[in-house]
Amino acid sequence: QGPSVAPTPRATPSQWRFEDFKSADEIRDVLVEKHGLVCYSCDRDKFEQFTDTVSWAYNYRLYPHDEKDWYNAHLKEFVPMLSHSVNKKWEFDQQLPNGYQTEFEDGECYMHRQPKCAFQDFVDILNASKQELLVPMQYIFGANEAWDNTSSKRALKWISPTDMAEIWAEYMMPISELFDLKLISPTFGYHDKHCEWFVDFLKACWDLRNASTPCDVETIDTFSVHYYQCPQHDHLKYFGYNDTSDSHNVKRQVLTMLDGYGGKDWTSWYNQRRYWMTEVNCNHEDGAKWPGGMDPVESCQIISGNRSETHGIGPFRTLLRMDEVARFNWWNTWNDATTNTGTSSQRTLDARMIDNDNMVLPPGKAIASMTFPTEFGTDCSYDPFHFGPSHAPTVSPAPSAQPTTAPPCESWCSSNSNDWSSKCGWSACSGCDECARDDDDGGSSTADAASTSIVVTTAVAGAAAIAAAAGYAYKHSRKSPHLRPNHVTIELKDGQVTRAQVPAGTEVSIVVSASETENPIVSDL
Repeated sequence: QGPSVAPTPRATPSQWRFEDFKSADEIRDVLVEKHGLVCYSCDRDKFEQFTDTVSWAYNYRLYPHDEKDWYNAHLKEFVPMLSHSVNKKWEFDQQLPNGYQTEFEDGECYMHRQPKCAFQDFVDILNASKQELLVPMQYIFGANEAWDNTSSKRALKWISPTDMAEIWAEYMMPISELFDLKLISPTFGYHDKHCEWFVDFLKACWDLRNASTPCDVETIDTFSVHYYQCPQHDHLKYFGYNDTSDSHNVKRQVLTMLDGYGGKDWTSWYNQRRYWMTEVNCNHEDGAKWPGGMDPVESCQIISGNRSETHGIGPFRTLLRMDEVARFNWWNTWNDATTNTGTSSQRTLDARMIDNDNMVLPPGKAIASMTFPTEFGTDCSYDPFHFGPSHAPTVSPAPSAQPTTAPPCESWCSSNSNDWSSKCGWSACSGCDECARDDDDGGSSTADAASTSIVVTTAVAGAAAIAAAAGYAYKHSRKSPHLRPNHVTIELKDGQVTRAQVPAGTEVSIVVSASETENPIVSDL
C-alpha cells in the first residue's frame, strides 16, 4: 500500500467584484444557479411567481407535496431534509404520499431517543420522491437548527451534538449511500453558540470514526448556515474564507474551537467545502429601528442595492459574487406565521416574498426584478403586485401599425419539429417571426421602422408572464440582432413563457389584459 495522500485543497475563493459580471444575462445565470426557494407548505402557485429566479427549492421535508408539480413542470431540483422528530398525525400524513401507512398509529417518533423512527420509513419516503420527480435529487439536508435549545424551541429543534453524530452515522450516511445523495451539514451560523454546537458535533463524529456504526466527517459535503442581516460587508466579513480577521468570522470560529482536534488538518478539510446560506433575510439588524423585523419596503430597497451607504450592493449581489457561497435562499417565500407569536410572527410576515393571495410583496419584487433589465427598475412600494387576471387592469389593445404584405406563417409551423433553419425555406413558414431578417441594405422587412415602442398584450391566467416576458425579451434582444426592428414576439404555453424575442434598442412596455385569448402567440407591432 502506498503512502496516504492528503486531499487536494480546493482553489482559493475568488474575490469577484460585482462589476466583473459582464452583462445582465450573466447576473441572471448566476442567480438561477445559486438561488432557491424555501417554504414548508407552499403550493405550486406561490412558487410559480419566482420560477425564473431559481433552479432548486426545499420544504424542510423528505417529500414534495402541493408544490410537486412545479418541480416537474419546470425541471427544478428538490432538496429533501431529514427531520429530527416526526409526528405521524402532523408530519407523516403530510410527508408521505397519499395512502401510505407507517407503523405508527399516532404520537411521535425520534431519531435520537425512544420511540425511535424506523429507518425504512425514511427510505420509503425518499423512494416515493425519487420515483415521482423528473429531476434527480442530488443532496439531502441534515437537521434544521438543532442547536436551538431556547425554551420555546427546545422540544421541537434541539438535538445534542453527541446525538447528532449518532444520527449522522445511523441515518444520514446510510441514506447518502443508498440514494447517492451528498450530505449537507446540520445548520449553524455566525453566532458563537451556533459554531460551538457545530464544533461539538464534529468532535463527536470524529470520536465515533472507529465505532461499530462509524461516523465520518468526510461525508459532510456542504455547510448549511443561516444569517439574518443584509449588509454587504457583514457577509464578506463573517463568511469569507480569505479574510478571517474578524473574531466572528465563521471559519475562524470553527477552526479556533477545533484547535487541531484529533490531529486532523481541519483547515484543509474546511477549505474543501462551501456554504449554502439556506435562510437569509434582514430581520435581525438594527433592532431598535425595526423591533418587529425589517420593514418589507426597506428590505426591497436593500436587496435592490438602493442603500449603498449602509448595505453596499445588497445581500443577493454579494452572495452571487462570493465563491464561498454555492447556494442561498431568502427566508421566506411564504408563511402564514400561525406557529409563531409576537415579534417572531411579525418578522415572518414582513420577510415574505408573497402573501396569502399570491400577491408579490416588496422583498419578492426586488428578487424577481433581478431577472429584468436594469432599465425596468424595481418598484419597492407596498402595493402588492400580481401577475394573474383577477387583479389586472382592463385595457384596450394597443393599435397595431398598418401591416405590409408578408409571406405566410401557417399555425403548424411552430409545432413542427424541424429546425427553423429548414422551416424558413418553406413557403408556408417563411413569414414566421423566427425567419425575419434585416434587409441587406439595413432596411426592415414588414415592420414599421418609424415605430419606437411595442405594446405586448397578454391575457394568460395565473402566470408570471409579464415579468418573464420583459426579462426574456431583454435577454434575447442581444442574441437576435437580425430580428425585425421594433417587433416583439412572446410565446406562452400553459401560462408560461417559452419564447420571447425583441431586437436591440426596442422600448418594450407591458400591458395586462383581463380578457382571455385563444391565441398563445401575442404579437403587436
